[in-house]
Amino acid sequence: MIFKNYKVIITCLFSVLVIFASPSIAKHHLSTSSQFVQSLADQAVTALTADGITTDMRRKQFRDVMRQNFAIDSIARFALGRYWRKASESQRLEYLKLFEDLIVMTWADQFSTYEGEKLKVEESLDAASNQSRVKVVIVRSIWSIDKQTKIHVDWRVASQGNIYKVTDVMIEGISIARTKRDEFSSVIRRNNNEISAFLKTLREKKLNSR
Repeated sequence: MIFKNYKVIITCLFSVLVIFASPSIAKHHLSTSSQFVQSLADQAVTALTADGITTDMRRKQFRDVMRQNFAIDSIARFALGRYWRKASESQRLEYLKLFEDLIVMTWADQFSTYEGEKLKVEESLDAASNQSRVKVVIVRSIWSIDKQTKIHVDWRVASQGNIYKVTDVMIEGISIARTKRDEFSSVIRRNNNEISAFLKTLREKKLNSR
């Protein structure tokens, strides 16, 4: 009887602790997501704008930062949409490689004209997640070009435990992942829904970006 009473007491105490601790625990992922994005931005600026850095060095640095902090394969699959299921295994592998290469070439080269712009995180908000163990947060930030020009940049961050990855970036409300999805879908439709023709287009685009 005493043992049962202790079990009841312990259960009640545990419930009280959970009730009072849950608000701070529930919001912990919001602050850590904000810190993740701010650290990512600071890391990218430091690595990609160093004095004397060449284009090849900048692209390598950007690839390293991207692989570490972005769910790049998931973004690529989303961008291809329903055509991912249609692609063969070899086509998927080539597509993932081309997608990463083009993202690196496009975005890394943007830092060659860096003139001291700063990114500052403003707030973080919970977002819907389709996986119970994965938390999704929208981190809102401001990219200051100068005193008059400020760009709103939202980062979609998914986390599971201590692993954080960016799954999309929205610039002034426009999703990069969805923009790519629309672009790729249009290219594929113009080529009679042929994945091989789409991959050829990506290869040509990569060659023109060198």
